[in-house]
Amino acid sequence: MNSLLKQLWSIFILLPFALQAGGVMLYEISSADTRLGSAGWTSRAQDPSTLFTNPAGMTRIKRPALELGLQTLNAHIDFSPDFADTTVLGTKGDASRWFPSGSFFYVHPINDDFSVGLGNMAYFGADLNYKGNWVGRYYVKELYLQSFSLIGSAAYKITDKLSIGAGVNVMYGIFRQKSYIRDSLDSASDGRLKLHDVDLSVGAVVGALYEFSSCTRVGLQYLSPVQFNFHDTPHFSKIGPRLQSILAATGLDKTKVKVDVNVPQSVMLGIYHDLNCTWSLMGDVGWQQWSNFNKVSIDLPFPNVPTLTSKNIYQDTWHAALGAEYHLNTDWTFSGGIGYDSSAVSNAKRPLDFPVGEQWRFGNGARWYYSDNLTLDLCYELQWSGDLSINVDQGPLLGHVEGKFNDLYIQFINLNLTWAF
Repeated sequence: MNSLLKQLWSIFILLPFALQAGGVMLYEISSADTRLGSAGWTSRAQDPSTLFTNPAGMTRIKRPALELGLQTLNAHIDFSPDFADTTVLGTKGDASRWFPSGSFFYVHPINDDFSVGLGNMAYFGADLNYKGNWVGRYYVKELYLQSFSLIGSAAYKITDKLSIGAGVNVMYGIFRQKSYIRDSLDSASDGRLKLHDVDLSVGAVVGALYEFSSCTRVGLQYLSPVQFNFHDTPHFSKIGPRLQSILAATGLDKTKVKVDVNVPQSVMLGIYHDLNCTWSLMGDVGWQQWSNFNKVSIDLPFPNVPTLTSKNIYQDTWHAALGAEYHLNTDWTFSGGIGYDSSAVSNAKRPLDFPVGEQWRFGNGARWYYSDNLTLDLCYELQWSGDLSINVDQGPLLGHVEGKFNDLYIQFINLNLTWAF
């Protein structure tokens, strides 16, 4: 009995890892960021999406402007187990799929020095849904952690060269996780465990833009952390009678689980320079505080262990990007960029449900100035992580799983329309 209770407890020990693994920060909030591999994030200030990437840049937009974006993502997530060292029977992991997304941004100049804006997009989240009876199903079968941000920003031009801006980041978060449970006590097929909750939280975005000249400017963005507090009573299903009686006796089937998620804070500094009438160059460096990400507590009435705080396995990440725009004529601009982010977890600590490592971004695309009022953007970006090794062992209930994710990547295709009134 004590052995089984310890195994049941290990299910809940893994919950923070399953949740935190869902955390992914994306730069691809508009076509400009996608086609440039995120280069010029804080310093371009060429369209209404600047209300998030650097709210100070709204002072450069002289007419009311609305930007609408459509995006599709293709994630390739394919796990090949090393069956010689893996103790769980099952198949390889396949969570590859297409995801739709979208955004809107609106900037309204009040006068020459003061502007306001409103936008909606998603920059943090993940969606994993492994097909079939895969070997990691006791760790995670399905994980959905998504947030949607509503941003209200304002900007003020202090001098001819310096502008500042700030915004409120209202985030709505959705968390859903499904895992399988090995029911060896009843000699039955796998049971099911499901958690689901939503939460609303608030953060801030602050920016500054300094224009050395009409050709050169430097931008700075600070994005504050946002904390979600999810609570839910575990939902068990397909559980055998002996295991069900133990869950009822210990109260694990009626006790709310508390899971806290910190969306990391970040700082980004960038520069933009018009080399001549044909070429524009830009670059960025940044930092994200993933080391503070795994602050999760699980409160369960279990003997001698009323509260659990998970071990932090994450580390801060660094970002760099370079990009260029080629202005063919007054109607067409072509762009390309490369971005790099260090890994939020080391190879030795990477959990099954956080398939992330170093990330390279390769973007390209075109902007068509159809008229003085209407601009269209179409672009493509490849986010490449390559092969990622996995070696996890959380005891006999969850099993030892070893292998690697093969050629991990995400493809982005964006179509944006910007209308100036």
